[in-house]
This record gives sequence, structure tokens and C-alpha cells, in this order.
Amino acid sequence: MTLFGAPADWTPASGELQMRMLGVGQQKKSFAYRSTWTSDGSIKQLDLYCLLKASYGDPNGSFMASRAPSSGNLIEWHYVLQRSGTVLQFIGSPRFLELWLQSDDPNEAEDVDWAAFSKSINDSISANRESIGEQKAKLERWDVFVNTYHRIVQLLDHYYSEFGSIKLKEPDPLPYIATKNQMSKYNYQIKRFINAVFQKRNTGLVVRMLVPVALESLINLTILVLAVPTIRKDDRLLEDSFRKPIDIRLKSLSLSCQGLKNDLDQGDERFKKVLRVMQNRNDLLHGNVEPHNNVIDTVYFDGTIPLLPRETDISVQMVKETLTGIEDQKVNEDYESIKGLRDMISESLEPHILKEYNLALDNTQLGWRKDKRRLGVLFDNTLVQGVMIRKNSQMHLNGV
Repeated sequence: MTLFGAPADWTPASGELQMRMLGVGQQKKSFAYRSTWTSDGSIKQLDLYCLLKASYGDPNGSFMASRAPSSGNLIEWHYVLQRSGTVLQFIGSPRFLELWLQSDDPNEAEDVDWAAFSKSINDSISANRESIGEQKAKLERWDVFVNTYHRIVQLLDHYYSEFGSIKLKEPDPLPYIATKNQMSKYNYQIKRFINAVFQKRNTGLVVRMLVPVALESLINLTILVLAVPTIRKDDRLLEDSFRKPIDIRLKSLSLSCQGLKNDLDQGDERFKKVLRVMQNRNDLLHGNVEPHNNVIDTVYFDGTIPLLPRETDISVQMVKETLTGIEDQKVNEDYESIKGLRDMISESLEPHILKEYNLALDNTQLGWRKDKRRLGVLFDNTLVQGVMIRKNSQMHLNGV
């Protein structure tokens, strides 16, 4: 039975063996026997990688030659080991761990008991905890966290798109004396109109309530990404920067952040628009009921007799008035304030800082290295995964 045994039983594969494995420079193109196994999760990649690195140094497999210096590769690491003419490959990616055995000896690479083989690897990991721990201590540890700003903006974009797609069509005026068909048509149209208005009201209100949240998140993420060292390294100073009044945070960005060529122009209409939105947020988020801020019409009464300044279809008018404060112009102006603020900040940034800033803002997840108090973009938003496909008894790597 083929087992992994101890790391000392294996050595990094020679160039000759790796060339034969690839079918290069040999009359005999490959090994007579081969067996592959995809890990079922029983082997922890982190522990295995640290064991291999501690035992054999840097990954030596051929896939490393085509690996880009980033975290978006189909295959992230590849070791090729040998033992008495038998070749063992470890192919690692975030999605899977593949083990390949190749040999001219059927006892080594045919009908492999992979459950027993994987257990022998875990036994070796358990026996080498000290060296694995030492190797793990040399790695950079990053905590991955959700980019709240990006998540809020994605949600906001969804509702804003829905808000813009809703078209309102008022029902045809109903005659004072209407026929049955006219009444039936009016009932259908008024129901459709009411449903559309309520849908537009709901989505528009969500947009207006989310915009101030997105703006504050943008400001705080900007501070986190660009904070000067004295603020970044001190939790209390960083927290204080996040909790200052919005206008103070904006006016002092050039003091709390590095890379800004100048202060934000407080006379810029985009700057003023952000402050207006933030000033109105309490009414929206706290549901303040202030009659003078929500006047939608005026009506006179003589006792119980209502007298309107103009004749109108009161049903249509009452429904339309539910959109007060959620008109297209106000929703659009609020939504555009986010882009306006981001543009203002971007225009003030040094070019070499701007690229990193945009990467951080547009990524769904970010990383935080606690020991160095560093923020980082660990992965881009492109989902890259490798899938092994068997074709004509050969294994091919496909990216998805």
C-alpha cells in the first residue's frame, strides 16, 4: 500500500522527472500508471502547505512558472516530490486540493487507497506541529472583512434602478356621469396607477434613506484607507475620526488622510449638496413628523364641507401626494451626491494613491493586517476557480 510516510522519505522532484511528467524531452512520454485524488476537506491546506514549505522550501512545481504575483490564479501553489522514481504532486487552489501519483510501478500509483494516503499525510502533519507552527508564524495573517460601503452602494444601485424604471400613467379623467364601461376602465387604470405610485414611493424612500448612510460610509472608508500613520496606529484616534460631525470630517480630510493634494472646496456645489443631504437625514432616518416640512396641499372647511382651491380627481391627487419628498428630482439629486463626493475626493488625490483608493472602494471584501495595521485588497471581484476535467484519460485544468 502506498502511503505518504515522513517528509524525509521524499525529495523535491528533479528537473528530469518533471520533464518526463510533462512529456518533454523523453521518448517515453509519461509514466505508465497514474492516480489522482481531490481532497474531501480532510486535509487542511494551510497545515499541508506549511509542512511542505518547512520540509522542501518554496513550491517547485511547473505551474509556478505561469503563476502571476497576485491572489487571482487558477492554481496558487504546486509541489512536485519524488521517491524512488514515483512522483507525487500537490496542486493547491482556494477551491480544491489535488494529489497526483505517477509511477512505472503499479504498486505505487495504481488502485491507490487515497483514504489511507490522506490519513498518512495528516499523521505526518500531527508529528510535525512544531515546524508547521514555526512556518505559519512567518506567514502574513490578514482578517477578511466585508466592505460595508460597497455593499450599501450595491443595494442602493438596485433600488435606484428600480425607482427609475417605474413609469406613472394617470387614469383617464372620469366623466361626472360615466357609463359602466368607462367606470370599469377607470377602476382598472386607477388600481394600476395606485400600485405603481406605491411601488415608486417605497423604492424612492429606500433610496433617500440609504444615500446618507452611503455617504457616511464613503467618508469613513476614505479615512480608513488613507489615514495618516498617527491616526491609523491608534484605535482611539481612528474611532474619533469616524465619530466627528460629518462637516468636520469632510473639512479635515486633508489633515486626517495622506495623499490629498488640497482641502475639499467647500464652495463646490457637490460639497454643499452632500451637507444638505446629511442635514436632512435625521428627518428621514428617525421618521420625524413635522407638519411644516411635509405640507402637500391646503384645504378649507366650512364645518364639515371641504373646499379645495381647485377642482381635481381627489383619488388621483391623494395618491400622487404620497410621493411628496420622493419626487424624481430629489431622489436623483440625493443619489448623484455620492458620485459627486467621490469625484471630489478623487480629484484631490495624488495619481499613485488614486488607483489604490479606487481598488479599495470597489472591492466587495477587504483585508486588515492587525499587527501592521495595514488595509489591503486581498482579492479582486473576479471569481476565478479551477476545475479539473477528464478528457481521453487526461486531466485538463479549466478556469471558470
